[in-house]
Amino acid sequence: GVEETRGRMAADHRVLEEEHATLRGAHDNMLAALEALQAEHRQVQRELRESLQAEHMERETEALASEQLGRLEERMQNDVDRADRENLALRASLAESRAGAARAEAATNQLREELEGQLFEV
Repeated sequence: GVEETRGRMAADHRVLEEEHATLRGAHDNMLAALEALQAEHRQVQRELRESLQAEHMERETEALASEQLGRLEERMQNDVDRADRENLALRASLAESRAGAARAEAATNQLREELEGQLFEV
């Protein structure tokens, strides 16, 4: 009886040790899988962060480019407006010069006519 019981207990103990070893192996495998998942998670987070930073920089660059383009357009418009004003001023000046030239020509013609009249009176 006692030997038989001891034998059964020893066999049960071996089975429990084997099950324990199996569970320990499964536990280790799960831990390794968990570590791999955590590493993958950190990698995904890092990539996401880098992507967001790149996107943010891209948006900032676009905003900056847009702002610079706006300033350039404004400067060009100011240049065009200034050129228009200068053009108008030149046209006005030219019109004044022509009017002055016409008056001078009229005065010259009048003077010539007066001088010719005096010559013929003699």
